[in-house]
Amino acid sequence: MYTIFSELYDKKGIYRKKYLENLINRFTNASLGVEDIEGDLADTIQAMNIYQQTQALEYALSVSADEQLTINNIKQIEELLTGGEINNFRRTQAQVIGSKVERTKAQYIYMELYNLFDNYYNIWNDLDPFLREAYFHIRFLHIHPFEDGNGRTARILLVRNLCANNQVPCVITKEVKQEYCNYIENNDAAGLAKFFKTIATKELNIMTNIYRNLNEKGLIEDSLMTEEQERKYHELSAESFDAIKGKEEDYPLRNVNNLVKLFKYSASEDDKLKVTGLGRYEHFLDEKSGDVAIYSEENRVMSIGLKGDSRYFRIIQKINELCFEIDKHDVPVQEFEYELQHPVKDEENKKMIKRK
Repeated sequence: MYTIFSELYDKKGIYRKKYLENLINRFTNASLGVEDIEGDLADTIQAMNIYQQTQALEYALSVSADEQLTINNIKQIEELLTGGEINNFRRTQAQVIGSKVERTKAQYIYMELYNLFDNYYNIWNDLDPFLREAYFHIRFLHIHPFEDGNGRTARILLVRNLCANNQVPCVITKEVKQEYCNYIENNDAAGLAKFFKTIATKELNIMTNIYRNLNEKGLIEDSLMTEEQERKYHELSAESFDAIKGKEEDYPLRNVNNLVKLFKYSASEDDKLKVTGLGRYEHFLDEKSGDVAIYSEENRVMSIGLKGDSRYFRIIQKINELCFEIDKHDVPVQEFEYELQHPVKDEENKKMIKRK
């Protein structure tokens, strides 16, 4: 899989700055969510969890792409992640609730990690990048080197390693937690690799949109891409544009630009939408798809419902900016539009809710 940039480690590039800001924010909240830790900045403890995980990820990404990670790097990530509470490997036997996998005995952790790094850098280096990461990810979690924070550390390493190898990183959310955990529990590296690729495909859409947005504003003076990556970027841009254009024509309420126009200017002139008003509310219906949007002028909120998808989409006016939510969780506009254009069937929603 091609990325749309040549090197995330070019610290002078505005694309790196903007994308990493976006990635770190989403990754931090998503990874905490997998651990059932809610990222509530109003709560002092949770705010510190967010800060510590952000510091750990930024440190991991600061290690040069040309450098091989070491055991000391892993310890540093863990120390930052736990606010200095854990800076060494566990000394007792690990017991993971709900897992039948026997974790490595404490006295063998160093040896198993050295073997893991040897495999990663000397034996698995010719494998498909996502399969290589799947082997590393599962083995690291089965070794379970620390008393706490192993999952969060493993996901930080996953992002760092993929970026260092010029691959699209993965942001694993709590919605796919059960599937993710099943691959690890069953030692299914092939399944996990396929899962990583699926997640990365979604991330690539976000990366493309951020790059295009900066490029259209003239903020990217020199392309950071190779000729091959430039070709791939234009292919992705064309595919993405065609996809959005098709969605806009067929399903006008699944396009962010359309929704923002409705939000700002209220009544629709689009003949594809049926518009009714009740007091300070306006109701937009796409009769073809069954999608609906309800706009409250008083609260400056638009709620969007997709036919057959039970998730809750909202656009909210906050001071001088529009904020986007899915199921009451803030998301970047790129992710909001991606999810609008990829509805989840009710059967899948029920499975997700049951997992929670």
